[in-house]
Amino acid sequence: TPTGIDDVIGAGLHPRIDYLELARYMEADYVDVNRFQAKSAVRWFENKLRLDLRQAIWIAGLVRRRSYESVMMMSERVAIPIAHLLPGSVRQLVVEHNLLMPHRLRMVRMARIHRRWDVLLASSQAEMSAVHKALPPEMKRLEMVLYPVDTKFFQPDSNWRPAVQTDHILSLGLSKRDFPTLIKAMK
Repeated sequence: TPTGIDDVIGAGLHPRIDYLELARYMEADYVDVNRFQAKSAVRWFENKLRLDLRQAIWIAGLVRRRSYESVMMMSERVAIPIAHLLPGSVRQLVVEHNLLMPHRLRMVRMARIHRRWDVLLASSQAEMSAVHKALPPEMKRLEMVLYPVDTKFFQPDSNWRPAVQTDHILSLGLSKRDFPTLIKAMK
């Protein structure tokens, strides 16, 4: 999370950020990965593994100290290492981002991490189907949740008109693209 983002959002220069809005709405504690970003040999190792080990250990301690009943993790980078650090009584909800990367999938399968996750949220029907096929049937609950869009920020000015007619469409992303809408727009 960028420093001072609340001021930038308040000034209308940046869309609201889903995880910050969710934490506010739920009156939940939010642990920002930035507090663990210091350059060190440990961070180098975490980046090689693509796991946030220090953040997972810190959160597990926080959960125990405050007797939380559930934890929502916005990335497998935290969800994978924390899976077995939390007691079985703590519900684990994970927002899937790159679970289908081969090394991540192997890690999850070998350590049976998916058995600890109570809910896994996928960002598209295609992603949900692929995860469902890739993981053994012990996966407790797999749901689809579309990425939110800040409609206040991305609302066009009613006076805006394009300077010239354009002949192209911009599409960003990898597996989370909405191809039916893109194809429709291209037609």
